[in-house]
Amino acid sequence: MKRTPLPDRTIIRLTLLDLDTLAQMQLAIYPEPLVETRERIRSWLEGEHMNIGVVMDGKLAGFLLTTFEYAENENDIFLYDIGILPEYQKKGLGTLLLNSFLKEARKKMLKIRLSSRDTSLPMFSDPQKLAKAGYKVVRCEFEKDGYFEVAGIHEDLYDIELEPV
Repeated sequence: MKRTPLPDRTIIRLTLLDLDTLAQMQLAIYPEPLVETRERIRSWLEGEHMNIGVVMDGKLAGFLLTTFEYAENENDIFLYDIGILPEYQKKGLGTLLLNSFLKEARKKMLKIRLSSRDTSLPMFSDPQKLAKAGYKVVRCEFEKDGYFEVAGIHEDLYDIELEPV
């Protein structure tokens, strides 16, 4: 079953109908060690997570996936992934997804945990932008070669925690 065509930059709630598309997007966006399995994506789509996507040119162009799997308590959520198809990167879609997610998470007063690469750190740590969304950084710890342990890729990461203000 296909979605009704939507205007560009529309934020949608992701469902099991998006499973095949998300699996294909993972292959287009990430190197093999970082591609999630269909089963794992399915588990997030079936749960009570806050998974959203953004539409461009009549198709899903980006996604934001979350999980409670790594939560320390019921007021925590883990922002697992933001992915944008290569042809739509550098167009503000990641920021649009993040701002939509922060707005929804703030309504629920959720503390957000995430891991960020060097290249994405400014998106998650700008105090002014976070304050506008009702959040502040309470922890940002550098981990050398953090992704190497997970996927065999030599890339540093930052373990970040955001709290509602």
